[in-house]
Amino acid sequence: ANNRIYEQASHDLITNRNRLHKAIQLTFPEIEHLMVNPRGKNYWSIILRFPHPDIVLETKEADIIDFLKGLTGIGKKRANDIAQSLIRLAKVACPAVKKNSAHIRGLKMAINNILNAEEECQTALQEMAKLAPKRDLEILTSIPGIGENTALRIISELGDIRR
Repeated sequence: ANNRIYEQASHDLITNRNRLHKAIQLTFPEIEHLMVNPRGKNYWSIILRFPHPDIVLETKEADIIDFLKGLTGIGKKRANDIAQSLIRLAKVACPAVKKNSAHIRGLKMAINNILNAEEECQTALQEMAKLAPKRDLEILTSIPGIGENTALRIISELGDIRR
């Protein structure tokens, strides 16, 4: 059952990332150039807070930096660098919709769905790890190309592989 939950959450992740990308193309396409890897909780948090360039431009730089420093793993210098980039991107942005558009709500909904799906995937993997026999896990992960995630899902789906 945990593997099926993982599969569903993984499918939801893909669907909502696609929805998010589509919404960002209308609201603030330049923000996708803000970070090297546009994924993860910090990236989602930044987009939730600044889904439109007008919101960035209406916010004091010091407030943007304070917000960024509150995110996990972002110190003063990094927060300053990201804030400068965010402001620069907002100044050149050409959004297709206004800051009070329904697309902003859709964007926020997609991010919340992504966060929920990521959490569900992690919970399912943790549950599978609790139930998986350690020896079976070691054997499967010793096969080239099979990592812990895949091994857990195989064990979860097949049960006792000795049968």
